[in-house]
Amino acid sequence: IEMATKLKYEREQRRLLEEKAKHLEATITIDKPYTNFGKSIATSSDAITIGQFAKVLNNNNINIGRNRLFTILRDNGYLIKVGKDKNMPKQIYVKQGLFKVAESIVKGELLTATTLITGKGQMYFLELFSNLTENKTYIS
Repeated sequence: IEMATKLKYEREQRRLLEEKAKHLEATITIDKPYTNFGKSIATSSDAITIGQFAKVLNNNNINIGRNRLFTILRDNGYLIKVGKDKNMPKQIYVKQGLFKVAESIVKGELLTATTLITGKGQMYFLELFSNLTENKTYIS
């Protein structure tokens, strides 16, 4: 009787594991396009402006405008708060690959710098903001 009970238990455990495996395979199939999209963004050499990224967040039901996103990034230490380098990323985050700075010449002599969010940074901040909104943590 003990062996039959043990065999029954093992069969039930195997059935549960097979169901779980099927469920995970279905989830993988469903998530594959999103995973491929995420990988392509993360490895992309392109970077977008913070204003464009605010629109990406808005498309993902995270309603943060450009100015508020700048404020959040400054308040949380990702961007420099004051001085002539205001809104420029801190070096540590440039080294991590979250930001890139594009320099351009305006009217032949004035050099301007624009903060851009890399693909890796887009994935990082999208996940960060998604987790905050899922956990009902309010973004200041």
